[in-house]
Amino acid sequence: MDIADKIRYLRTQILKIDETEFAKRCGINRRTLYSWENGETQPCVENVAIIAINCNTTINYLLFDKCELEFCFSDIDSQSFEILKDIVEKYETLNLEKERRFNDR
Repeated sequence: MDIADKIRYLRTQILKIDETEFAKRCGINRRTLYSWENGETQPCVENVAIIAINCNTTINYLLFDKCELEFCFSDIDSQSFEILKDIVEKYETLNLEKERRFNDR
């Protein structure tokens, strides 16, 4: 995915917001967002950082092809982090069990 696809993916699939709301959060106009998402132009480094912050992801994810999507939760307290971590671990365990059952068929 290139940066245009990643911006659109983050806005539509992760944040699930429309162009107007995303542009507002990033301090840009809708036309600028449209040109980014359609590959007409690319955001400057400052705007890449703003997008990363608003999407709770890394700048590296946006800029580099080989980087997987990572989420950053810098404003989350430790108790909430532990709860989220437990949920993710349980989800991964359930997925592994489901995959094993499917493969055993």
